[in-house]
Amino acid sequence: GFVGLKNLGNICYLNSVMQQFYHIPDICKGVLAAQIPLQSDADEGKRQQPAEGSKETKNGIEANNGGGGNGEFHFFGEVQRMFASLSLSDRQFFVPDGICRSFRDSSGNPVDIKIQKDATEFFGEFFEKLDDALKKLEGKTVGRSGMAMSSAQSSSSDAPSSVLARFRGTTVTQIMYGDKRRENHQDFLNVPLTVKNTKTMAESFEKMKEADELSGFDWDENTRNVNALKRSLLGKLPQTMVVQCNRFVFNFDTFQQQKLNTRFEFDRYLNVEAHTKEGM
Repeated sequence: GFVGLKNLGNICYLNSVMQQFYHIPDICKGVLAAQIPLQSDADEGKRQQPAEGSKETKNGIEANNGGGGNGEFHFFGEVQRMFASLSLSDRQFFVPDGICRSFRDSSGNPVDIKIQKDATEFFGEFFEKLDDALKKLEGKTVGRSGMAMSSAQSSSSDAPSSVLARFRGTTVTQIMYGDKRRENHQDFLNVPLTVKNTKTMAESFEKMKEADELSGFDWDENTRNVNALKRSLLGKLPQTMVVQCNRFVFNFDTFQQQKLNTRFEFDRYLNVEAHTKEGM
């Protein structure tokens, strides 16, 4: 069977993202195949997984380094340890306390297990940290003998960071005036979909490509103050497309983020051809 991830508080968003990354075979293999320099290996005695969870403090999970070694790759090492446990452990679940301690936000704070966060926000932060670690390891694979090897000497011909390229796609923003059209292509890691006042994912995709009116738009020097239309379509589709259901909205009465728990239906199979530039 499969190994679960223990929810240490309100980290269901973290566990969900981690399990989805793990269950993409190329991602799992790429992460486990990357070799961290020996000086980054943490003391195994300090990294033993607790049986009943993690020690907590006032702000959530205990903020310490969890085991010595080079902090530069500490988080990546914890991801490897988790993926290895999900693959080989006989336990019912894995406790992601090391992930919570080693993952730091932009302010340098570890994961607060008492606060629920947006899964997509965490996905973006996790992707950046994983991508950064793989790129730093790229070209300087270190074997257990301590001998540094170039990427050409490595057993894998593919760059470690290339496994994350499967998430990258493009959107096409079109501005239309009469029979004229302008396009702007932008990269994306996920496709944001509206949940508020929307019942299904199919309906949300239709809303995504609806054209908005641009009043007083200056098309060029000779065509000013006109009404144009603007819409967004999918361009180049990634190998693995991440769909972001925007369940967190800003409440202007409380000035806080509010989670929408309304029903939102989606089909088992998703065909987005009708929402692409080619499909239009």
